[in-house]
Amino acid sequence: MGGIPGLTFGMIFAILMYTGFESAAVLAEETANPKRSMPIAIVGTVAAAVLLYMIVTYAYSIGFGFKPDQVAVWQDPAVPALFSIAGMYGGDWLVTLVFLAAIVDGFAVALGCLTTSARVAFAIARDGALPQILARTHAKHKTPHIANGAVLGLALLVAFGFAFAFPAASGAPAAYTVEFGYLAGIGAISIEVIYVFVSIAAIIWFRRELKQEYSPLKHLVVPLIAVAGAGAALYGSLQPQPDPLLQTMPYVAAVWIVAGVLYILFLRVSRPGLVAQIGRDLSAIEAPEPVDTRFGHDTGVAAE
Repeated sequence: MGGIPGLTFGMIFAILMYTGFESAAVLAEETANPKRSMPIAIVGTVAAAVLLYMIVTYAYSIGFGFKPDQVAVWQDPAVPALFSIAGMYGGDWLVTLVFLAAIVDGFAVALGCLTTSARVAFAIARDGALPQILARTHAKHKTPHIANGAVLGLALLVAFGFAFAFPAASGAPAAYTVEFGYLAGIGAISIEVIYVFVSIAAIIWFRRELKQEYSPLKHLVVPLIAVAGAGAALYGSLQPQPDPLLQTMPYVAAVWIVAGVLYILFLRVSRPGLVAQIGRDLSAIEAPEPVDTRFGHDTGVAAE
């Protein structure tokens, strides 16, 4: 796949690599000075990621060489580039060390996804849009342990489902590989849609609320660049795939998004005040109120 379609398809992976930088925002409520700390955390994460990717890409380039036949090693899924370059210049001991680092990294990514998903579910449940049991926090550790367990249980069910649907067989891809590729594709499409609409919403909000602080460069041009980038990646995500399973990704993402929109519309009709409240405490920019051990904020409800 070459040309513009190939470039936009490659942007899927660029978006996926950066996905997660905004996860720090879910901890705003637990931060002493979120108005100052959250921008530093989010922008600092992006800057650190850019620096890391530049260093790693440069290391790959000088390690494999700049010739097309050498760079083609990067594209071989059967030869992980990181392990290959470790073996070329460090030997087996460095391959083992890099492999252990990859395992730790896998756990870190999984933990980050779990924490973010559970924290968002906890906040939405606390606002009343999900079952209240998800809004409970641990009496001692003050963590949303019920939401954590629910997200972990759902992840295990999905993992077992893929293991059952794709049993180990000679020459067949491992179930976890299929699961990661499929769910990552669905997640990428959903995230790209979110990025586009959040950027459009930001343009409207900036113009309406900032007034004297409004800057055309920061509050119009920058969001438009974000819309273009995420929109191009979304276009690449919707390109036809050779694998029949991967062809269903856009439809699954669409069903998930439509289900969410319908649920919001239902809440607007049945509980109109709730929709405006959802997530407000989660993204608080002022110093948070003291929390209790059940719902995470000062509700006057005794701790369980």
